[in-house]
Amino acid sequence: MSGQVERAIRRDLRKAGENLRAPSGLATAVLRLAKLLDDPLTTPRDAATVVRELRSTMEILGRRSDSDSGSGFVASLLTSVDNPEDGPADPGSRAREVRGGVGDAADAMAAARRRRRAGTGS
Repeated sequence: MSGQVERAIRRDLRKAGENLRAPSGLATAVLRLAKLLDDPLTTPRDAATVVRELRSTMEILGRRSDSDSGSGFVASLLTSVDNPEDGPADPGSRAREVRGGVGDAADAMAAARRRRRAGTGS
């Protein structure tokens, strides 16, 4: 039999799109915490700790409502990281336009090391 807190949590999880027939690990943890709050043997001190953990876990679930495999997450992977219209990240006097990608910098370092080795004979 479900208590009042557990029923409310189940309702909130359904609103967030959580599958309660096969709940995620966080949803399972939230449901167990809710059962602890419904248990009359839970001391007030323990209940306060459980409430803090329940609130924290529900917040995480709310932020994660579109899971790592959801369309929002996939769309975020495909969006542009930087906008060329924004200009350089640091508008200070030493700011300059970045040329080339990471691969160019790595290639340049490798070439410099090869030249040094060729010059020293090692």
